[in-house]
Amino acid sequence: MIFEEKVMQQIRDLVHEELTKHLKNTKQADKKYVIKTYHPDDEEWETYIRPNRDKIFQFLEEGYQYAKLGSFSGCLDGKNLFKNANEVKIAFCDNVWIAISVYSGYRFGYKCVGIAATTAEGYRNLGKRAVKEIIQNDIRLYRRHYWTECSGIIEHYYETAHGIKLPSEFASEILNKDVEIVDDYHYRRTIKNGVVLEKVIYGFNSKSTFDKVYSTYKDYIDKRRFRIECDMLKESESGENDVLKQADVCYRTILIFDELVNDGQANEFPTESITMLKQSVDNLKTLITQNSKYFSKSYLNTYRAAVNMGETLLDIVEPMRIFTF
Repeated sequence: MIFEEKVMQQIRDLVHEELTKHLKNTKQADKKYVIKTYHPDDEEWETYIRPNRDKIFQFLEEGYQYAKLGSFSGCLDGKNLFKNANEVKIAFCDNVWIAISVYSGYRFGYKCVGIAATTAEGYRNLGKRAVKEIIQNDIRLYRRHYWTECSGIIEHYYETAHGIKLPSEFASEILNKDVEIVDDYHYRRTIKNGVVLEKVIYGFNSKSTFDKVYSTYKDYIDKRRFRIECDMLKESESGENDVLKQADVCYRTILIFDELVNDGQANEFPTESITMLKQSVDNLKTLITQNSKYFSKSYLNTYRAAVNMGETLLDIVEPMRIFTF
């Protein structure tokens, strides 16, 4: 009986603990918050940000340690933060700081050098939500060229928000530092105290950077398409029906975009490339609808699946652009 009573008490304690968590999360979900942006030209930059610079630095430091990201390395201290920042965003709830992001003008644009949610239990989930909203706003608007160099959970937030990753070949030029290329998007570089971190860049620090990345994506897709068309010309001597060749070009073009999206490399493409994808989908649909007699059952099934795949991709992808409003 004693054993059973202990088990029942453990169950009651567990239920109470889960219920308490649920109520706390529910209360947090019902709360509203506002995100306020501060700039050096604003009066509150001197009256609010300067006197709170050390607290802002401490907030970020505690947030990074809580998330197991190590120490906040974007600035040396509060004084350095205030000196180098060209923008600060603070999310308030009940007049409490629940999330903060800090930007610098290093290498142009607005580089996010730190972003974190509060560690206060009563506001933690709401703070994480505010962090995601800040990131989504930065990514989607590209207002005045927001960008960031990140890793870990912050990289995850940018990835799930479908931010544009810059190819690692641009990292050294953007940062004006030596880097070690890890893969197409990640690189390693040394930060303070000789610590080496693996990072990735999201966003664009300038219009020229955007233009280079835009051209890189467009050229890559154009060259892939060109090779497909060359292969078709080489196969022309085989006497294969032109309808079959055209369908194969459309099919293989759709696969280029499927590969890029599903490998996690891109969600946004040059406008011309999206037009190419749409034309390939439309042409393939027309070819198999109007010329079904030329295709075996196996090919028809494959190409119909490709049309569905292409239409799904067109719903997912967005044009690569910078908003300047």
